Amino acid sequence: MLTAGPLLPARRRPGLWRATVAVVVLAAVAACSSAPHAVAAVRAGAADGGRTIHLRPGQVLEVTLHTGEKWSVPTSSDPSVLAADSAGSDPTIGDATATFTAVGPGSATVASNRRCLLRPGRVCAMYIAGWSLTVTVG
Repeated sequence: MLTAGPLLPARRRPGLWRATVAVVVLAAVAACSSAPHAVAAVRAGAADGGRTIHLRPGQVLEVTLHTGEKWSVPTSSDPSVLAADSAGSDPTIGDATATFTAVGPGSATVASNRRCLLRPGRVCAMYIAGWSLTVTVG
């Protein structure tokens, strides 16, 4: 059976220690600088109609419209500035949603309209009300 002598602390080599620390620090800095920065999506709803929202390229805008009325699917007036990623509506409850990505510099309008959601036993007024939101990207 082999037995080892008492464990003695290893002597530090100042040059090797500094080099190891430098490599670890440089690797950490490189990893942080090359990782994409997560940007929170901007959310907008019916109450944001008439407002202007400012986005940076690559930033996402989520529009959710629900007020108990029937909404049309939100659209972008300029896909080269604000491109639609997904959109949809639920005809049974009237909600409409859309997700857009800021693509290039400029200004675009996100538009939708609402009208009475016809339900059994309910009388609806015949109206169509417009809704819009201005988005500037830069």
